[in-house]
Amino acid sequence: MLKIGWGYDIHRLHDGYKTVLGGVEFPTYPRGFNTHSDGDVVAHAIVDALAGALGAGSLGDYFPEDDPNDQNARSIEFLSRFRPVMERHHATVSNLDCTIFCSDVRIGPVAEEMKRNIADGLGVPTGSVNVKGKTNDGFGPEGQGQAISATVVVQVATDAK
Repeated sequence: MLKIGWGYDIHRLHDGYKTVLGGVEFPTYPRGFNTHSDGDVVAHAIVDALAGALGAGSLGDYFPEDDPNDQNARSIEFLSRFRPVMERHHATVSNLDCTIFCSDVRIGPVAEEMKRNIADGLGVPTGSVNVKGKTNDGFGPEGQGQAISATVVVQVATDAK
């Protein structure tokens, strides 16, 4: 059986914090996420999409914001840590498509690295993952450089009836 999940995450940008997207840090970008983990909206949206496809809750059910073990965690590691949930549901990722909305951070030059990080975390071929960026053309908090968001749609295959 094929199932579809959709995920979304957004974080406000703050001066003096780091920006991490798809497991890639942007050290020269002067603004970032003031969050419990590293704030990687890509990883957060992926876990939400996967949980949604499986009818298994959301990111916060597995990685709550008040868990001291995840303080400053690398969110890309949430993908491999979510794999046991996928295994319990006998699910594998068929296809994952991610769009990152940000005005100043350029995704194209690091999209392949993000794809590898995501694929490695999920244990799937890189050909099953796509990552792209959009500037929002100056509209909304992402387009005005106030926030970065990500949306993810994922298709999983399960042997469940």
